[in-house]
Amino acid sequence: MTMTQKVSIIPNEGMYQDNDEFWFMGSCDKFIYKVNRNGMVEIVAEVPLDVTDEHRIYPRCIKKSNQIYCIPDKGKNILVYDLKWEKFKEIPIGSSQNKRLSIFNSWIQNDNLWCVSYGKNKILKINLNKFLVEKQFDVFEPKEQVGFEAIKTEESIYCISNCSTRIREFNLSSESSKTFVIECQDKGFNTIVSHGENVYLTGYLDYIYCWNKNSNQIKKYRISDRTFRYNKNEKVTPRFYRSACLKNVIVFIPYNTQYSKSNHVVYLDKFTQEINSIDLSHMIGEPVAGEHFVIECFYDNTLEIGHMSNGYIFQIDFVEKSVSKKNMKFNKEQIQAFWNKNGIRKIQNENELCELEDLFLMKKKDFEREGKREFGSNIWKKICVRFH
Repeated sequence: MTMTQKVSIIPNEGMYQDNDEFWFMGSCDKFIYKVNRNGMVEIVAEVPLDVTDEHRIYPRCIKKSNQIYCIPDKGKNILVYDLKWEKFKEIPIGSSQNKRLSIFNSWIQNDNLWCVSYGKNKILKINLNKFLVEKQFDVFEPKEQVGFEAIKTEESIYCISNCSTRIREFNLSSESSKTFVIECQDKGFNTIVSHGENVYLTGYLDYIYCWNKNSNQIKKYRISDRTFRYNKNEKVTPRFYRSACLKNVIVFIPYNTQYSKSNHVVYLDKFTQEINSIDLSHMIGEPVAGEHFVIECFYDNTLEIGHMSNGYIFQIDFVEKSVSKKNMKFNKEQIQAFWNKNGIRKIQNENELCELEDLFLMKKKDFEREGKREFGSNIWKKICVRFH
């Protein structure tokens, strides 16, 4: 009989969907994971790192065929894991010693991997056959920083500015750019998502902007005053952290800082054009600065978001307007086989060396302490110390 164990969520920055499988990187450890829709997690590979702090080195991944591309934030290159040969290759990028690459958006088209580097303020074109960065393109002038999200259509990549209302369209075929200026009073944008010819943007004010690319017309949607809690000495910060286009709705995930906080998942109905929100406070408590949701995956009208401190994935059905908790589950036999194969006898959890049963016991205790904040990530901060 297969032994399984429910565990708190593995800290991550979102999953890459490939049919009914989802692939992700642990943002506090050095593993590639695979999970199915039932929440059953497998460890796929251990990323070769020679650093002591594993936090956000490679927090995201993207998959093509048998290749997993580990996308860097603090890392200095892209790592490619071959599922068939079980080996890593490296695509060097090159950056200054003190500059993070911070690649938050990436896509594969044909034989190229396109990345937007927040740290370099550039678009990178990476040839996947030659394993090299073929070209780099400036997005904005050096003093104008690219925003957190970017989107890709069949023809172009659209980047936003976080300090102006400009949008940069980069054509993938001609490799040329043009700029659009969105007529609004905001100071800049942090999220962008598209649906057909409409592009939805959010920035530092309580509005969602709908920009029609063909007519260049702008429509504003006011967000309810009850959505966010503001500090009296408010510093202007972005309202939303991430956005997504589902079948019937456009969804916006709050960006919690010490200046504004929210547990409301805001959504715009594509057909009625009405704005509503689902408040998750009754499930996770009051919003706390620095705690944020991560869009794990979405399909049809269902969104799955992870809350790292609470330790759960929340599954939101926008047709039924319902929310349910979803757990990750580990197959003990698979993990033990992975450990044996890779020569791992124990792992280090904070100041303790643990065998597999100890690890699951601690995770079970953590899992049962639902009210305690931060337990979801503590156990993953130091993992995989070998003792032969």
